Amino acid sequence: MNITDRTIYWKGEISCSHRLTLPYESPCCNDHGHNYHVEVWLRGQMNANGMIIDYTEIKKVVMKYDHGNLNDYIRQPTAENISEKIARVLFDQSNVVDVRVRVAESDHTWAEFKITKE
Repeated sequence: MNITDRTIYWKGEISCSHRLTLPYESPCCNDHGHNYHVEVWLRGQMNANGMIIDYTEIKKVVMKYDHGNLNDYIRQPTAENISEKIARVLFDQSNVVDVRVRVAESDHTWAEFKITKE
């Protein structure tokens, strides 16, 4: 890690509905919802304001999905695909070099996606 790199962390919750299209019978094929816990780690260079990114920008990206139907935004809205979608949007920030997003459906199940420029 470059000594001028910094890491920030954000945690929040979104309540969303969705349904999955699966080639087998599953309750997930029916409309249902989750209270997802979302965690974001961002590593990068500080900008002129002394931050990697304003926490309000992270919140905007994540909260876009709150109280919505994830199928309107993501073709197959699994926890894996939700974490990837959020990470890719945040990764487009110019001074961000590393993003990791965790989306948890429960205390026992989650998916993570990590993307890096290095």
